[in-house]
Amino acid sequence: MAMPCARRKDCEEHILRAKAGRSTYPPLSLWCIVRVVALTVANILQARIQCMSGVSAMSGVSALKDAWTENERSVIPLFDRALALRDQGSYDEAVVLLQAVVDRLTLSDRRLLAHTHVQLGRLHDRLGNDLREEEHYRIAVRVAPRWEHASLSLFYSLQNLKRHEDAMREMLRLVSLHDSDGYREVLEEGFSHQLSPLEHDILGKVRSLLAQYRNGRNV
Repeated sequence: MAMPCARRKDCEEHILRAKAGRSTYPPLSLWCIVRVVALTVANILQARIQCMSGVSAMSGVSALKDAWTENERSVIPLFDRALALRDQGSYDEAVVLLQAVVDRLTLSDRRLLAHTHVQLGRLHDRLGNDLREEEHYRIAVRVAPRWEHASLSLFYSLQNLKRHEDAMREMLRLVSLHDSDGYREVLEEGFSHQLSPLEHDILGKVRSLLAQYRNGRNV
């Protein structure tokens, strides 16, 4: 069952670390509730991403039930240290460690590679480096093109950069591959800016695809 959470990125991190046997968080559902209570309404609206309990949140990357690669296992301790630094507010130091993780991963390590780039995007967001944030989300999308969370992260990054048409193109790209509850939520919430004719055209295509998925038709 889906549970609203202001930090879906944190929830997915929890899922990854729990799968590796390294979770230090309380049970996921309780943890998500605590995060929602602790964060402000503004943060909740800004995130706009549902936290999915269970492994389905990571279904766009290689199947979570599969074993980590040996290379991924070898760098998980470094990844964990980076997240500990992040949680302490040492964002610059966390970036250095996560970049070291990236340098040791290959395209065969898609799951951790994509997740590490998402974490780097989040850190650059906190550091105010909007262009670097978008860069890392875009790499995550290239590594894991079907991962909804990476796509949504890139979508909101592009929206924040006022690159609205690029954001809409990213939405259409992901929805052209498979159904997306996350983008259904985006459409339900609407947009705060005036849509261009091209954006209206893209949204029409997105809505058509989502309607076909809902009706059980293959696209």
